[in-house]
Amino acid sequence: MTTQAGTSPLPMDCESLIHRLDSSDPKLVGQAAFALADSGCIEAAPRLLQMLHEDDPATMGSLAYALGELHVQEATPRLLELMKDPRTRGSRGSLMYALMNLDCNDDYEDILDFTRDDFWEVRQKALIILDAIAPFQSTDALISGRARLLGRLEDASLHDEIKSHLAEAVEAHDFELSRREFG
Repeated sequence: MTTQAGTSPLPMDCESLIHRLDSSDPKLVGQAAFALADSGCIEAAPRLLQMLHEDDPATMGSLAYALGELHVQEATPRLLELMKDPRTRGSRGSLMYALMNLDCNDDYEDILDFTRDDFWEVRQKALIILDAIAPFQSTDALISGRARLLGRLEDASLHDEIKSHLAEAVEAHDFELSRREFG
């Protein structure tokens, strides 16, 4: 593919983009993953999932992004696994972004745990997901989750920014619980 200086590459068809995922250049793989997501090429899902299991930190974010944008629900368990992997610390934002586009109703406990991540972006996206899935959780789960959040909130060693995020999560739980009580 040739381009003139200052112009974008010519659009590629889905099959060509999938083949581009096999490049040894992580930058080209990332560009292909983004292009696949932008083009809505769901046919790429099996290859993207396979590659996400290969643990390449150089391409993990773009692969996760593509899977989330394509709404590939089968990616959820692997994304959650990667979120818990200590090796992904500091690069979990794109994993959480992908999860925001997937159905995480059955993953409440995991998402709740991500509200205590060291990084603002992860905590913020966890709060967004919690807001979306709270209506689908049992009242008992919400009460238990709220108690866990309050326990973390009362921990004096936490930074103010983390406290703010935890307080938001408690408020969201309170809202959903009061909606059920008075709704």
